[in-house]
Amino acid sequence: MMSNLEPLTKLQVLYLKKLPNSNSIYWKALPFPDVCRIFVFKCPELKKLPLDLERAGQGKILIKEKKDGWKQLQWEDQVTHIALLPSLKSTNK
Repeated sequence: MMSNLEPLTKLQVLYLKKLPNSNSIYWKALPFPDVCRIFVFKCPELKKLPLDLERAGQGKILIKEKKDGWKQLQWEDQVTHIALLPSLKSTNK
């Protein structure tokens, strides 16, 4: 199954917009070795991003979401949440 996800290894920006019924992107962490920005806009049901501690620990990711949008997100564990906190930025949109 991972071979089907190989094109994602070159992904640098993930832009999620107007996905009103989506609560997750994928059921487990995805191989995003080069992703550096994740933008989330108008996705009110989104609860989970496909990131894990390995990606969070690299410190290259910037995740933007509307103000207070982070309160609804669920994380694999508390360690991953804490590792991603510096990456979470609010937008005015």
